[in-house]
Amino acid sequence: FVEDPEFCNLIADDGDFVPELNDDTSREMAFDRASDFRIPDRPTPSLARTCDAFYEDFEHGLEPYEISTNNSVPAYAYIDFGDGDYFVNDTRGFQWLPRFLCGKYLKTSVNTLDEITFDDERLKMNHKITKVMWDPKGKKPVEVEGYFTERVDNVPGKPVLFPCKKGKENQFKIKGKEFVSTFAATVLKESIKLEIDGISLEDSIDIAPRFVPPLTENIEGIDVLLNYRAGIYNKAFFQFPTKFWTDTNYLVSAYSEGPFTGDFAPLWSNRARDGLDPDSNILHLYTYGNRGFKLDEMLEDDAIEELLPVLNDMFKANITSLYGGPLTKEDILDFYMTRWSIDPLFHGGYDADHINVTQTDRNTFRKRYGNLVLSGSYSCDRHPGWTHGGLLAGERTGIFLLKERYGYDELDTNNICDDGTGRTFSPTYSPTNMD
Repeated sequence: FVEDPEFCNLIADDGDFVPELNDDTSREMAFDRASDFRIPDRPTPSLARTCDAFYEDFEHGLEPYEISTNNSVPAYAYIDFGDGDYFVNDTRGFQWLPRFLCGKYLKTSVNTLDEITFDDERLKMNHKITKVMWDPKGKKPVEVEGYFTERVDNVPGKPVLFPCKKGKENQFKIKGKEFVSTFAATVLKESIKLEIDGISLEDSIDIAPRFVPPLTENIEGIDVLLNYRAGIYNKAFFQFPTKFWTDTNYLVSAYSEGPFTGDFAPLWSNRARDGLDPDSNILHLYTYGNRGFKLDEMLEDDAIEELLPVLNDMFKANITSLYGGPLTKEDILDFYMTRWSIDPLFHGGYDADHINVTQTDRNTFRKRYGNLVLSGSYSCDRHPGWTHGGLLAGERTGIFLLKERYGYDELDTNNICDDGTGRTFSPTYSPTNMD
């Protein structure tokens, strides 16, 4: 453990935390959970705030205390799944999860435990939907329009973008009986704003998908999304020629500057550790809430200039020994920063707690409207913002359609998303095909 009296840096180690001289009940409760941290004496306010945010708010991507003062803990993920709350983790990478699920029903030329290659024309890669023509009565077929996309990764201050390729030769149309929308809630929010502002489709193809007829004219209460407060992570990845930090998983800093007390550069993740990528020399920073939104808008050079002083103070002795002085931009081998709030595929982050959306209003996002169904993680009331929330919501949506549109009247659409009860199996379920 190292704590700099001036900058209040906290570095995790394998020690146990024992509260000392802490007579503040709320802080004592927060630090009592900090089994991976050691504090020598009474924590400063910024340090207490940072640690409390790490344990109570970090997973939600919101401001410190915004969740912990408005919600109970633990989160439903821990209540419903216990030790299995990270069941989506896989050593083959996160991308293996959707590939594995798609491999159950799409045609593949290779489908093994180590490799899945798709050979199915229904799978559309590098496509962007720009227009959804749906029927509120559910009688006419759905038709979607869109474009093939191209990768653009050389725009300063912007994330990697996938804009639509110009020209009619790059357009496509697809028809179907139903449209299950898994657009992020933040993307739907942008669609609604475009409708209200009267922006034409031609002027918005790279902003958000458009719905015909408009959502605001056909779904009562859909405009509640305008009050939607999404959480966000900004992730800044630094790669250095030589590792100067400890071997712990996380490093917590209570560095404060300007309006950010303890959340200026709060949580660093060590990717150069055993079991991950030990030779990478990569250290990456999580910021969240308003600080995350601010970093999203900064140029890389400006972000680096703001963040290097934090590392220089956290590891002053090691950096001086290995680099001969404070780190400079020239010492960085590579740098990458996510910018989800200004990425048109996201328009923000994710919703873990439906801040500013009442329970009654949430029901809007768990219904079918003709041949349009709103699905996705935000429609899973107990697990919004989590990967497993999107998976569970998709399962429920499929059963929902079978029951209401295809005659399987006996099905129960209730599942973990609603009240924590077990999943409702599909009519094709058998114990031998659930592995």
